Amino acid sequence: MTDVITNNGYRLDARAVFERQASTALVTRAKAYEGIFVLWDPNDDDDGYLIVGDSSIELEKEFTTHFEGFLS
Repeated sequence: MTDVITNNGYRLDARAVFERQASTALVTRAKAYEGIFVLWDPNDDDDGYLIVGDSSIELEKEFTTHFEGFLS
């Protein structure tokens, strides 16, 4: 997991880890997408930021692009 993700309160987890720790509603949302990694906000509600994919590198790129200018 990279610092830019964790320093901003988000997590990049393997799907199995995410499914054990996230709410049922978030797990249900993630099931609509294929991928072995989930990038999510554990401090948000069930409608919070969540992306799923097979490449942790690509998920990080999407995350930093989405939040460009807002990351610490």
